[in-house]
Amino acid sequence: MIFLVIITWLIITMYGCRKNDPVEEITGKDTIKVTVDDTIKEKPVYLLDTAHINAILGKWVIVAVGNWPGVEPVEKPSHYSEYLKDSILKVYDYETGELAYTQKYWFDSLLHEDTTPYYFQFYNDSLRLDYAEDLAIFNTFIYKQIK
Repeated sequence: MIFLVIITWLIITMYGCRKNDPVEEITGKDTIKVTVDDTIKEKPVYLLDTAHINAILGKWVIVAVGNWPGVEPVEKPSHYSEYLKDSILKVYDYETGELAYTQKYWFDSLLHEDTTPYYFQFYNDSLRLDYAEDLAIFNTFIYKQIK
């Protein structure tokens, strides 16, 4: 077992991405298929590029929740999120504007908010997030950018 760990570490060290690799070299778009209960669903996956980093910056409020394509509008949002350039995500109470919590976010082929990975899609001034790994009552969240 320890032998496999050492070999894996060596392979990752020799061939993996280094911390300071330029972001522009990791670009593209692909589609993966996720099988759930013998049903195949296609989920778009966008690999990291600077456009995604710039597109996420700013304030976002949730406008719909559900399981794609069946999402329902959110009548009264409880919070809004602000993505900052330094990979900090701040979540504020919608009514009072008080800071509720802060966490880290980052991109690889997914958007990670703390320990939660999401598939993501940007549309004009909207953002669709789908849980990548978790099974939940609601898997899809639609956000609209606050100008």
